[in-house]
Amino acid sequence: VFDIGEAESGEPFIVMELLQGESLGTLLESGPLSATNALQLMLPIAEALALAHSRGVVHRDLKPDNIFVANEGAGMQPKLLDFGIAKVRSSMLAGGPTLTQSGTLLGSPDYMSPEQAYGRADIDERSDIWAFCVVLYEVISGRAPFEGDSPQKILHSVIRDEPLPLEIFCDVDPELSALIQWGLAKDRD
Repeated sequence: VFDIGEAESGEPFIVMELLQGESLGTLLESGPLSATNALQLMLPIAEALALAHSRGVVHRDLKPDNIFVANEGAGMQPKLLDFGIAKVRSSMLAGGPTLTQSGTLLGSPDYMSPEQAYGRADIDERSDIWAFCVVLYEVISGRAPFEGDSPQKILHSVIRDEPLPLEIFCDVDPELSALIQWGLAKDRD
């Protein structure tokens, strides 16, 4: 957000960056990316999350449709979008109001961490790490690690099922696969 204000008519406005490109969700409709390309695309998102986390903000809705791949000259620049259901740690608010509810089911089932699926109130940065690993798994393999034909079945899979190893679907470095599996551990600790 570059600026906020109020029009002469009294309507509020927000000035944001004009981006040209497409969402990662749209890009994935063409198929998965190589592990190298996936990491190149996702590392700036990891940096954006780290910055948000350092300021006490948990995104809570990281998914391919909230990652925009902007065309910048000859290159592509991923941008993390839509902090609409973000949670700000109360210690960062200095006694101010909470911006979004805690303890309610918010987010997209495919990318929710187990603690989000349970509706826990103590959601923290680890839920974003989980979602980051879900997205990275999907970008590399072309499929979600947890599946179901309804939101409830997807959440059940998130809570109960272990994702299939990435090596089944693609050629991936075992260390990267192990790191993603670690990020998808049911126990957030």
